[in-house]
Amino acid sequence: MRTSIFILFLVLASCHNSLDINKKDRKEGLVIEGWLDNLNTNDEIQLSFSTDFTSTTNPPVLSDAKVAVVINQQDTLAFEEKTAGVYVPKGRLIGQVGNVYALIIESKEGVIYRSSDEKMQSVAAINTVEVDLEILDPFDVEDVDTTWVINIQFQDPADEVNYYRWILYIDGEQQNAAEDLFVKNDKLTNGLVNTVKIRKKQLKSGSKIIVHQLSLSEDGYGFLEEVRVHMNELGGPFSPAPSSIRGNMFNVDNTAEWVVGYFGASAVSVDSVIVP
Repeated sequence: MRTSIFILFLVLASCHNSLDINKKDRKEGLVIEGWLDNLNTNDEIQLSFSTDFTSTTNPPVLSDAKVAVVINQQDTLAFEEKTAGVYVPKGRLIGQVGNVYALIIESKEGVIYRSSDEKMQSVAAINTVEVDLEILDPFDVEDVDTTWVINIQFQDPADEVNYYRWILYIDGEQQNAAEDLFVKNDKLTNGLVNTVKIRKKQLKSGSKIIVHQLSLSEDGYGFLEEVRVHMNELGGPFSPAPSSIRGNMFNVDNTAEWVVGYFGASAVSVDSVIVP
């Protein structure tokens, strides 16, 4: 699993464009892709620059930077550049619930970028995952056997505020379309058994679905919810991507500089189901 694209860029792929189509108002700048979890995976940080949404070339990358993650405001783990613009930890990095993490980047020109602190929250364990066929209109022949509902059930902890995200892998392929960004808070379901329903079209019998249930910080949830609303309610096939939604990264010496992306930390609960 590539935890480096757990956020905005799962939805946006390589499009780093502004909400505003007007060229003179478009925000362009450094794009930071990074997310830490508590799974035994190879975390990556990807650094590039946003480009005009009409561009057909890959965005330029930020190479030769110093990249590090600060743990609990005291320990620092350095990253090294694996390929152009892609950085991996020099040592083992597995997130722990309760730890506070921050990302620091220094370009070769000496410009320093930093994230706000992110505390890894605990996540409720998934109790069950089931998948069922949904026929909305039995008289609509084209709809039969096309829509499936993935039911994810878990017990939300009582007397605390929790924020969640779900990521699906179908036969090993991460689902990255705009409609695959699922986030939720427990404002209306605190302390209750929750059932989250995710609809997918045209699943194949025998396919394996792996579900990742992630904890989010309040700020991380707010960022992803803004992205979700834009992509699913405001966006369209010709809409520019929402790179004007600011995350938690900033230029230490120039907070007015536009920086795109969010560095976060999530605990993950994993379960799976086979499509009948």
